[in-house]
Amino acid sequence: MPKIIDFAKMQKAIVQNAFQVFVEKGYYQTKLSDIAQRSNMKRTTFYSYFKNKDAVFEETILYLIEVMNETILACTDSRSLLSIEQAKKIHQTIDQKIGFKKLFRIFMEFWLMVTRGEFTLSPAAQIKIQSHIEGLAPYAKGIKRIVKNGGLSQLESLHYSFMLSFPEKFIFPEKAANDPLFPHLALYN
Repeated sequence: MPKIIDFAKMQKAIVQNAFQVFVEKGYYQTKLSDIAQRSNMKRTTFYSYFKNKDAVFEETILYLIEVMNETILACTDSRSLLSIEQAKKIHQTIDQKIGFKKLFRIFMEFWLMVTRGEFTLSPAAQIKIQSHIEGLAPYAKGIKRIVKNGGLSQLESLHYSFMLSFPEKFIFPEKAANDPLFPHLALYN
């Protein structure tokens, strides 16, 4: 009897492994065989799940944005204003799940690839990211309010600035060309 595999679950596991490999080696130094090996599969099996490195990298970006959004939604109550305690819990949880240094490395490399024209998001990925940005709009306003009132540390504020601005830079790279890389001060507007 053939082995039954949950395709979506295996894809997610590959993406999580790919994230670690991309962090360790960077996009350009990563080979598909590195990701396959980390996922305990042969490279030929990898192709059953992703057509190439670009596809798994795009899914890695989407995965990271989803983790951020899920964390924000899980740590908040949509019926009330975002509190300082919730903002700190969100920050701590994302740092534990992903790690801001790792997140920074992947997003920065991706952003540079996009702005150089070396990578283009698929229309489906752009729609998913745009949906996440729109869903987080009320929380972004809450974060800005908390930062203005001095409720977060400088590091937490910087992390939030980065986390809330980079997905938009992926969708609108032409707009991002005129914006500062870290629109940290935009949180204070």
